Amino acid sequence: MRRGERVVVGISGGPDSTAILVLLSRIADKLGAHLAAGHFDHQLRGKKEAAADRAFVEGLCRELGVELTCGVGDVKDRARRKKESLEEAARKMRYAFLGNTARDVDATAVVVGHTLDDRAETVLMHIIRGSGTEGLAAMPARSPWPFGEGPDLVRPILDLRREDTIRYCRESGIDPRIDPTNELPVATRNRVRAELVPLLRTYNPRIDEALARLAESLASDADALSALADLEWERASQCDGGLVRFDREGFAVLPEAIGVRLIRRAARELQGESPSAKQIETVLNAASSPPAQVDLPGGLAVKVDRQWLTIERNSAHT
Repeated sequence: MRRGERVVVGISGGPDSTAILVLLSRIADKLGAHLAAGHFDHQLRGKKEAAADRAFVEGLCRELGVELTCGVGDVKDRARRKKESLEEAARKMRYAFLGNTARDVDATAVVVGHTLDDRAETVLMHIIRGSGTEGLAAMPARSPWPFGEGPDLVRPILDLRREDTIRYCRESGIDPRIDPTNELPVATRNRVRAELVPLLRTYNPRIDEALARLAESLASDADALSALADLEWERASQCDGGLVRFDREGFAVLPEAIGVRLIRRAARELQGESPSAKQIETVLNAASSPPAQVDLPGGLAVKVDRQWLTIERNSAHT
């Protein structure tokens, strides 16, 4: 968190987010920072538990003197309509709420309570899914908003373990809620946490730290590639209102790592969603095989002719 910054802290009521809110509230004056908080009900817990989560968060924010905004959304309904996993639907709805809250209070960053454990689990999930460098460079301390334009996403306690946040809450005289995110019926992350990580610790008791070092190393590589992609963007992209265009032949001969980043940046610039690895692979292949059209998430489409590779709003979604 930067000196003088206005931030929104995402708080579920669990130990991680509670610890970071309490910690930041104690140092906010020294940093000249302004804190607000956002609490989102995914409607995945019983009404009694969700009401108790909210009551806990409201009481904590009153005690700390932190402005609180609460939101609610039907994650199961979105997952069904969008054909997303519950985890992905919950993540998108939660971040949409936190991003809107940040805009409402003129915040430049959203702070989340991700820990070393979360980072290790995320790296493993990306390995299982076959992600590239950017996926494996999981959870940097500060990163751009994951869904188009928005505040930065800040993770101040990535060096702490989950057990550290529990101890900090207890030492602060606070009894946090059972973290709702740990209770979500989400198979992959919970199985990684409950089955895979303990198994890997039999090979390396410090596997969490090892995976974090892997992520840090790959983050450095990813930053270097992103810098090269930014130079190529300034040199080769043509932005005109609701579209981004590249010379097709020039795009087709770019290194794959640069092309991937240009496609993702174009999606951000056009307020779309981040394309999947499979969708990006399809676009890269289409650049060498005109004519072609590829639909991307968030209402975007890629059109390839003999001269141009154009990313624009899909007319079917306007």
